[in-house]
Amino acid sequence: MIGALGCSALIPFAVASLIVPNRSSHSSEVKVVPVQNTTETEFDVGSLLCADRSLKDPNFAQTVILIVRYDEEGTLGLILNRRSEVPISKVLGDWKEAKGHKEPIFVGGPVEERSLIALARSSAKSDDSPTILREVHLVSDLGLLQHMLKSAAGPDKFRLYAGYAGWAPEQLEEEVDAGAWHIFPGNANIVFDSDPDTLWMRLIKKTETQIANRSRREVRLPLTS
Repeated sequence: MIGALGCSALIPFAVASLIVPNRSSHSSEVKVVPVQNTTETEFDVGSLLCADRSLKDPNFAQTVILIVRYDEEGTLGLILNRRSEVPISKVLGDWKEAKGHKEPIFVGGPVEERSLIALARSSAKSDDSPTILREVHLVSDLGLLQHMLKSAAGPDKFRLYAGYAGWAPEQLEEEVDAGAWHIFPGNANIVFDSDPDTLWMRLIKKTETQIANRSRREVRLPLTS
């Protein structure tokens, strides 16, 4: 939406729907733990949100989200671990640059699902692609997007997202306080992880291990004479 959150990186496209493979729920394996017990309690552009097991909203259950915009107007993020079954070449069938791109488009979120946002991995900086993290840039220029496609950049360097996740001012903070999200520092390796389908499970297990270790330390009472 080149509106509410002022994101100029959105590019309209015309696809009726994107199919995301069903994923089994693991909500019964480990009891829900509050987010405030994790090591990270604040977030900004480049932070990762990992959905708590208790989060049942189908738009966000078992998701990992990269925050790409955070200011007084609200928060914008991209879901990193929902690959669709639709290849880029089909979504952008009228673009000659997209021909042969069989890698799937990602479902970035439930807002503006008929628009595109891209992330690119590069050590070079560009005024046309805002830096989100070291080596991670938001592609905000149509010409740059076409160049990335023409260069045959693979999913380890370039990913295309349909839609995004959006929160009004202070809305995400309230969800974090309520325990819906765990916060991790982001990095390029996670953003362009080679197995995004298992990304959420790996991060949530890491969170729960950290919390369990911390809880064990906190229950140890000091020795008294």
